[in-house]
Amino acid sequence: MITDKEAIPIEGKTIEDQPEDIITTACLWAEDRGDGYVGMLAVLWVIHNLAKEKNKSFKEIVIHPWRFSSFNNNDPEKPHLLKAYKEDPINWQKAWNVLKEFKEGFTNVIDPIDGANHYCVNDLWNTDDGSHKYHRWFSKQQIDLGKTIFKKIIGRQTYAWCA
Repeated sequence: MITDKEAIPIEGKTIEDQPEDIITTACLWAEDRGDGYVGMLAVLWVIHNLAKEKNKSFKEIVIHPWRFSSFNNNDPEKPHLLKAYKEDPINWQKAWNVLKEFKEGFTNVIDPIDGANHYCVNDLWNTDDGSHKYHRWFSKQQIDLGKTIFKKIIGRQTYAWCA
């Protein structure tokens, strides 16, 4: 059960019109709840790294069209973003806690994904021959976390096809 009223979306508002912390929590919940706290923290660092690079707020980064698939109108997760706190309160609370701890300075000291500004699930990243047509855009560093690969796009506009 969610006890912090600030962690509950405002009824009658779309996800895009919710406060920044709700939007960010919804993103963490939708994008990597399968990898738990660590996965959600890694996604939060992608949001942070993009916000810093682009001088934008977390909200602006998350709701940017096609950046995070769960916010796309055709994504099956989108209808659940405003209901997740009721449908999956344990993982919603984890996502809320990840964000709060980050904002309070407990987890924002050392970037565990080494500056990554994009990620993809392994199945989308790898092709049958083990290559990916976008590899040339990425740094060589790679962080593998559960089912997700975190990378940094270098020397190009950051595109949204993978966060």
